[in-house]
Amino acid sequence: MSQLIKEWPDLSKSTSNEDCYFLKKLCLEFNPTKILEIGTYVGKSAYAMAAGSDCPIYTIDRNKNKFLEPPKYKHLADKIIRHPPMDSIDFWRNYPDLNGFDFVFVDGWVRQEDVENIFERTLDNFWFVCHDYSPKDKGEEVVNRMLKEGMKRDYDFDIFEGGECTALVKFGKA
Repeated sequence: MSQLIKEWPDLSKSTSNEDCYFLKKLCLEFNPTKILEIGTYVGKSAYAMAAGSDCPIYTIDRNKNKFLEPPKYKHLADKIIRHPPMDSIDFWRNYPDLNGFDFVFVDGWVRQEDVENIFERTLDNFWFVCHDYSPKDKGEEVVNRMLKEGMKRDYDFDIFEGGECTALVKFGKA
């Protein structure tokens, strides 16, 4: 996997190598059973999570399908269930029974409806990881929305930072 991250095309909108290593490490450490990714682009972060886990990864991206599938990483791509081009709101509506996520990675914008659906579709204890977490960036607002919703739903939470610009929040019911 380290080779995959090093070999990946350097695309300006793609997740950084450092953040991909961080995602892989989180998956190895927390051993998720079902992952949701909102904002996939070319799939670099999805491959990183696939390399660190043995579970299915459901990806959503509203943009034209730009997912890269290098043949030598087919064994990782087989774990990734893609839903492009589909907006997250359409995903929630089209797959009402798809739930039980215990690890959610967001690399994009999520609305309040997304936040509510994340809480409704996850287990009582789950990890939420948000990219682009820095002052005045979209990630900060996304994390704040998640924290407010978590408080409203009486969740406990711990927040950490890692990688280059990533927030990690552990949500749980007591």
